[in-house]
Amino acid sequence: MVNLSLGSQSGAHDGTSALDRAAAGLTGPGRIIAAAAGNEGGQALHARASVPAGGTVTFPLLVSSYSATPGAQNDFMELEAWYEGTESLHFKVISPRSYTAGPVNVGEVAQNNSNDGAIYVDHEQDTVNHDKTCLIDVWDNNQFVTPRSGTWTVEVGNNTSRAVPVELWITLDYLGQEGAGLVWTAHVDETDLVGTPGTSDSVIAVAAYVTKTQWDASDGHAYQYTGDDVVVGRIASWSSPGPRRDGTMKPDVAAPGMAIASSRSASGSSEFADARRITPDGFHVVSQGTSQACPHVTGLAALILQKHPTDGVKEVLWRLRNSARADTMTGAVPNSSYGYGKVDAAAALDASVPVRLLSLTARWEEERAVVRWALAETEPGTRFRVERAPTATGPFVAVSGLLRGGSRFAWTDPDPAAAEPWYRVRALSRTGESAFFGPVRMDPLVARVRLWQNAPNPFAAGTRVRFSLNRPRVVSLKILDVDGRVVRSLVSGRMEEGRHEVSWDGTDQRGRPVASGVYFYRLATPESVLVKRMVVAR
Repeated sequence: MVNLSLGSQSGAHDGTSALDRAAAGLTGPGRIIAAAAGNEGGQALHARASVPAGGTVTFPLLVSSYSATPGAQNDFMELEAWYEGTESLHFKVISPRSYTAGPVNVGEVAQNNSNDGAIYVDHEQDTVNHDKTCLIDVWDNNQFVTPRSGTWTVEVGNNTSRAVPVELWITLDYLGQEGAGLVWTAHVDETDLVGTPGTSDSVIAVAAYVTKTQWDASDGHAYQYTGDDVVVGRIASWSSPGPRRDGTMKPDVAAPGMAIASSRSASGSSEFADARRITPDGFHVVSQGTSQACPHVTGLAALILQKHPTDGVKEVLWRLRNSARADTMTGAVPNSSYGYGKVDAAAALDASVPVRLLSLTARWEEERAVVRWALAETEPGTRFRVERAPTATGPFVAVSGLLRGGSRFAWTDPDPAAAEPWYRVRALSRTGESAFFGPVRMDPLVARVRLWQNAPNPFAAGTRVRFSLNRPRVVSLKILDVDGRVVRSLVSGRMEEGRHEVSWDGTDQRGRPVASGVYFYRLATPESVLVKRMVVAR
């Protein structure tokens, strides 16, 4: 379980940025990442407008007065614009004293080492999501010409005959040691502010809400956060709201993030040496932010993994979402401020996940075509639908109505078709998300494959796996780890009808003993896949 109390407004805000994808690549069963949603709420860092057909929209950016950092190339600001990849816009930057760079069409770059600062404009099409983006940098190319305070303007023109929406973010501000304070002064939009890597599909993004405002300090006094927007139970005014630019719901959940005391670092920054923020024991310091909210969820996710060690990010998210609290402060959830609500640690440990598949078969039973599936867990309200297709890749068409039930299902196809022997099951959650089981093939003959629990189990030196086939068929029997990776292939090829027993000595493909832990053995035939769990205990 990894905590990332960090983030950036740079990137596509849709889960496709390099950091989002890198974080997603590191997650999997038993490996979860949580990230701070960000503290950019209410700071006018995001602007949005629709550029009319053949027209222009100007986005004014106010740069406050600041004291330049000594030297060159250390005072700079950065902006990013994003819009739909099928559209066509051009960008022009105008400094406070009317120095310009651009207009720049897609595939073009413009630069002007002006007396208001060096200006760089790079307009290109992203190679991952294929949307178009414009990067704007302004910096001190020499120590005597720093980015000028005042109103800068980004002029966006439309090359098409239809209106085109565009969004701009202030992604970096390093003007002076304390920052100049950059804000859009028109077209401000206080949404889409959850930062990367919290925007990743496989990272839990955590917002912050207020649970307390006052604390006792080491100087003998009590202090508190004040303001009309500081209300216990309410989302923190600075907590970055979602959703993502593509409309996906972010943040995922909210956790306490104001007046949070945590371990104090003796070598930390000077702001953490302030006696007003140090607790009376001298070992903790009080702060606020989604960086303080995120560790609550990180710790909770670690407890979830302790109880459910094979959970992936999807399962952990479902447990968090299904148990999160809503109240008069949150309003209807999910929403772009609280996500699915306020995290409830105790409830999350035992919250259900939508579906966890144990087995899926499609076979003839007494001349009836029956599709069966068994689940380890299912979220209340989940419905299922059987779909059929001529090939394993589709196209699949629904052949059943919506089915409800417990952990085991059996559905009989009233009108099986020899030309459509492939079946899959669609699971529909109560929030409208879909998951698919299969596909599996319905054999034209009676097809019974059975798989028994291995023995002994748990085991240290070796175990036996028994299964039976009703007729000769191609069989694959593999040992998998909790990440789904093949540890050892025990059988691969055609086997005769009847009972079979295969031994496994607890080693991998190279003959090395595997580590203690949970493993799975999977028996696959062209018409069924059966999976059971085993435990190695050395």
